[in-house]
Amino acid sequence: MATARYTLKKGWVTRFYVIGSLDDGWTEWARVRRSDLLHFVATNLLPLDAPRRTVSESKCRCRKTAQPTQWRALYLLAGIRLERLSTRGAEEEKRVYRCHHDARRWHHTSQDERTPGPWHGAAAAL
Repeated sequence: MATARYTLKKGWVTRFYVIGSLDDGWTEWARVRRSDLLHFVATNLLPLDAPRRTVSESKCRCRKTAQPTQWRALYLLAGIRLERLSTRGAEEEKRVYRCHHDARRWHHTSQDERTPGPWHGAAAAL
């Protein structure tokens, strides 16, 4: 994942992140260098000498629980729906969505799908 934001002092600041799998032995987001991201995209592995800075802080200010991946959020959503259906049949969470404040977090919601607004960003080259 690549994120970018514009600052008056530095212009566009781009940061690169990868997330590990259980096979890799780590499942957190890690901030990496541009060259390491390109190697990761090509081989699905980080270089052995690559510094891996685990990202523990989040920009998410929502009071909801957050999951690091969409797959994990959907997995938990299925469990929540089954549990609520079997216990009380109440209205339950219907979908997952990416956090508006931190692109590395996913939340559950009971609201129907909303139509996304137009994207006003610019194309970025790696």
